[in-house]
Formats: sequence, C-alpha cells, structure tokens
Amino acid sequence: MSIAHENVKARYQNINRLNEKKLEDRKREVYKKTPKIEELELRITKLNLETLKAAITLDNSDKERNDIEKKKNKLQAEVNSLLLNSGFKEDYLNSINKCEKCKDTGYIDAKTRCDCYNKYILEERTKDSGLSKNSGTFETFETKIYNNKKQDGKVSQEAYMKELKKRAEEYADSFPSENVLNFVLMGKPGTGKTFLIESILNRVLAKGFVGEYYTASRLFTIFYNHRMGERVDLNLLMELPLLVIDDLGTEIMTKNVTVEYFYNLINERSAKGLHTIIATNINSQNIIDRYGDRVFSRLSAKNSETILIPERFGDIRI
Repeated sequence: MSIAHENVKARYQNINRLNEKKLEDRKREVYKKTPKIEELELRITKLNLETLKAAITLDNSDKERNDIEKKKNKLQAEVNSLLLNSGFKEDYLNSINKCEKCKDTGYIDAKTRCDCYNKYILEERTKDSGLSKNSGTFETFETKIYNNKKQDGKVSQEAYMKELKKRAEEYADSFPSENVLNFVLMGKPGTGKTFLIESILNRVLAKGFVGEYYTASRLFTIFYNHRMGERVDLNLLMELPLLVIDDLGTEIMTKNVTVEYFYNLINERSAKGLHTIIATNINSQNIIDRYGDRVFSRLSAKNSETILIPERFGDIRI
C-alpha cells in the first residue's frame, strides 16, 4: 500500500475517533440533563444483545424476535420523545459520520471506494498546491492600481479589470458546476493574469476542492522527464479537478514532447469533464503556430472560454 493510501487510512481512523469522542460528549450532556435516557438506552443495548444471541443460536422463534424488535422500537420512541422535551433533536444520539454515504469507512461496498476516499487520495497527492503564501486572492486583487483613463473612448483598464475579476469570481464560485471547462486568459505580460488565476485556485481550494498550480516550464519538464523514461505520475495531471497552467508559451519546445503531451493532457481532461485554467502571453494564432490546430481546437471548443486582454493595456509592473 502506498504512503498516500496509508495516510488516508490513518485519516479515516482519526475521523472515527473524533466522531466517537463527539458522540460520547453528547451522551454525557444528555444523560446529565435527563438521566432517564441513559436508563432507556441501557435497556435497548440489552435487547440488541438478545437479538444478536438469537441470530447466532437460532433458538428464538420469529415471534420472539419480533417481540424484541417491538420492545426496542417502543423504548426508542420514548428516548426520542425525551430528547425533544429536553431541547435536543431526535437524532442527537445517533452515530456521527462525516460522510453519510460510506459512514466514514471509505467504501460503499467491498469493491467500491467512496467519493470521499478518492478526494482524500487526491489531497494527499497534492498537499503542495503549487501556490506560495503570497499568491493572489480575490480579496487582495486591487483594481485601483490600473489606469482609469479611457483611451479613444474605449473602456479604461481599471473598468475592464473589474469586469474580468467579476467573471473570474463567477467561475470560481460556481466550481465545479461551471459549464466552461477550459478557461484561457491571454494578454501581454504584467496585466494581472497570474494574479487572477491564482485567485481562482485559492477560492476553489477554500471551497474544499482539489487543484494545483503549474508553471508551463514545470509542467513540460515533467512531460520531458516522462518521455525520457523517468517514473512520473501523469495520472495525477489527468485526474485533478482543477489544473492551473501559468505562462503557457514560455516553455522550451521539445520534439515529440511539447505538442503531443500537451494535446493528450487537454484532450483527456476535456473528455473527463475536468477544469483547466491557462494564462498565456501569446494569442490564438501563436497557439496554432506553436501547438497545432488540434490543441487550438480543444482550447476553443464549446466548453471553453478564451478572454483576450486588449493590447492597449500596459504592464502595471512598470
């Protein structure tokens, strides 16, 4: 078993320990306020043992087992009534589970992993999202740093970036239900593309989803290493709910790697309905020239959105 799976197993053990502790705390709270409930629950426990004994020995008749069940139901109804009268919900003493589908076991059945298990595995494999502590967030995205003067009657850079920020927030807040899978930002260097895509990823991570940030240089180095025979986990790139690629077009072009691997990445992620965000300093024609028509077709399909920041906007870092 891999370290990731061992860590997930330990995570479930910890979740169950916390669940049990929380339930014990609730019981103490309830029993202190209404001691009669503790007495009733002890009687229910004894009846459960009788039911178990009957199932093992097969000594009891169906009628006797039905009688035991009726007694349990009557006692449980009395517990529920006392809980309500004491200011608690009826299910306050029920088993506590973070995931109702698998009851915090990680499995729906003997062969089927729960969605939460798969999510935890992805989190283990992406503990480092690729973002720094100073990465962009929508809360720190300040549009006042942009030029607020109109040029030739056209919208100012500040006004334009306010709308672009709004669209980026919509994308992040609706994730993963957003119909747009491939979200591409094009524009000259220094216009705020990196800050925006970091902001999207930070918001998505804060919502509890899994995503990771890669510079194009880092991503294509991984592709190259895989091509050279190194053991590289490309499956992770194909499974991430959100993959963010920055500075596309700055990577070194490598024969039989750059175009082929990039096409396979975009094609497979689109087929799986996974979200990919790309920021690039090059335009649509440059993408065609550099990666070919097939890549451009995937990035401009009906489930994609490309935003070209106007050429007239300057570099705010200068």
